[in-house]
Amino acid sequence: MYRIVVRKDLTPNIHLFEVEAPDVARKARPG
Repeated sequence: MYRIVVRKDLTPNIHLFEVEAPDVARKARPG
């Protein structure tokens, strides 16, 4: 599981999570 950095409640039923996932960022390629 990735570490949650930011959690925002946009509406009562919708939440925004920002996670720390360095392995995913390292493997991502543009295009």
